[in-house]
Amino acid sequence: VRVANRDRFRDSFFRWIEEGARAAVVTDLHHQVESSEYAGYLNASSTVGDQLTISVIRSYENIAHTFFLPGHIPVTPGQYEWWHVTSRIDTSFARPFTVFWETDCCEYYDGKYFRSDITLDRRIDPTFSFNFEQVTTVLDMPKGSQNVYIGLLDFQINFTPDMQLYTQVQFDNISKKFAFSARYRWEYEPGSDLFVVYTDGRDTTPVRGTALLNRGIAIKVSRLLRF
Repeated sequence: VRVANRDRFRDSFFRWIEEGARAAVVTDLHHQVESSEYAGYLNASSTVGDQLTISVIRSYENIAHTFFLPGHIPVTPGQYEWWHVTSRIDTSFARPFTVFWETDCCEYYDGKYFRSDITLDRRIDPTFSFNFEQVTTVLDMPKGSQNVYIGLLDFQINFTPDMQLYTQVQFDNISKKFAFSARYRWEYEPGSDLFVVYTDGRDTTPVRGTALLNRGIAIKVSRLLRF
């Protein structure tokens, strides 16, 4: 359920400002509430297309079985209710760099929590573009603490409208694994494609160098037949 009100402006920094509320409830087959979320939010857009959203959220979960957060931190069965604040910034595609930044703070079940997900997107020209994303999660729970850092870098080359190369590298401090993938696509005829995918995974824990975990290559050719 969602209700909202949007005010529009002229000759102002803001194009519009929207305030609203939303609610979501999940029940089991016996109509017992398993989880719910109630939020109030404010969303604003500038004249150039930048957007900011801030939400205040009340979350509830009825946990039936123990599960584990990163770092093997347990969340035991019980009823949990917490408040948290999220923010989201999206800059306009008209800018040289496009930035997406989302944060979530500060309560989580029966502990403390902070999460930041920031993405930087840069289209150099019609041929080259790259995307960098960094995710930070800080957990401070009664039964343990853990910081999680994930980094991703994507690079894309558009040789022609029908031929592209996508590459991605990724690393996180929990598994300490480095992953690389490359995907080549060529539409050699309308409706017919050639795909080549290469993957490489490495363990960065050895003192000297890295240890190969997996490596693979896949080739797929499709052909459109017309009758």
